[in-house]
Amino acid sequence: AKFNYAVCLTKSKAQEDIRRGAVLLNELVAEGFNQREALYYLAVAQYKVAEHQDALQSVNTLLAYDPRSGQAAALKELIQDSITTDGYIGLAIMGGVALVGGIAAGVISKLLSGSGKGHR
Repeated sequence: AKFNYAVCLTKSKAQEDIRRGAVLLNELVAEGFNQREALYYLAVAQYKVAEHQDALQSVNTLLAYDPRSGQAAALKELIQDSITTDGYIGLAIMGGVALVGGIAAGVISKLLSGSGKGHR
């Protein structure tokens, strides 16, 4: 019953429900419940709430347990793609921040250096 409830929670659109499902699935994994199913749904739940590193760890544990699982391999690829995309977005944001900071510094520098010239 706990497993079915946890899986239902992971299928919700509400982040809080998905997180609660993940907690229950984590408990089931710790209790030794059907590792393949519990780890798979745990990784899915973690992926859905953007806990990509945790999802990757869960799916890697699943693949160590069941290396021939095509479903787990596909999920791992999806998680890795999200991690890569998140990395690119982070780099773009940092690049944008650096650019804006550089422009602001240039403007401030120009204003400060020009403040004593030509003013009477």
